[in-house]
Amino acid sequence: SGKSSVAQMDGSGDRRALMLLLLIYSSTAQEIIINDHPTGDQQPARSTGSANWLEGTYAGCSQSHGNSARNGLDFHHDGARNKGQVEATYEPNIPRCGCYDVYEWHPGGRDCANHMPQRVPITVHESCAAGSGLVQPMTVYVNHAMNGARWNHIGQFHFDTGVNRIVSSNRGTTDCAYTGACYWVADAIKLVYNSEACRTVGYSEPNSG
Repeated sequence: SGKSSVAQMDGSGDRRALMLLLLIYSSTAQEIIINDHPTGDQQPARSTGSANWLEGTYAGCSQSHGNSARNGLDFHHDGARNKGQVEATYEPNIPRCGCYDVYEWHPGGRDCANHMPQRVPITVHESCAAGSGLVQPMTVYVNHAMNGARWNHIGQFHFDTGVNRIVSSNRGTTDCAYTGACYWVADAIKLVYNSEACRTVGYSEPNSG
């Protein structure tokens, strides 16, 4: 199994609280989905968080991943505050070293996009890079103001077997249409096995048009 976590950091980085998140695997070992809420027979994992990791309650953003279990409100957000202090860490347990397509899911729905930032940093900590060992983390930026309620491809990356790490941060997420209410949101990440080695590693401009 793998795990998903959320970390809340104050100035000293000392204040932490435990939360329960979720890891789910599809029916095949080729696809891994990490989500922020357990539903049905999904597997929960322990994580860290704080009071600034808030349950999604805005009906305008109802089209979240796994929404049927919680009336559409299946996501977390930062309350449009404490920018640079909240992270969602997804740690999938990779069964097979190789190249994986990575996708993200953020909520959609009426009026949702106006409150979502256009540059959300997601840092992929690669490993197993064509047999060369550990490589530098790569940060890509995803536009949450468009293409909500669907899987958005963010690139191809190498991962080693075992637990790996993908981090979404609310750092700098203030560029919303409604500047006074700009909400960073964490929902789901999906990895799909592609091949033994990636031809091109990195960002694929999934939804910036």
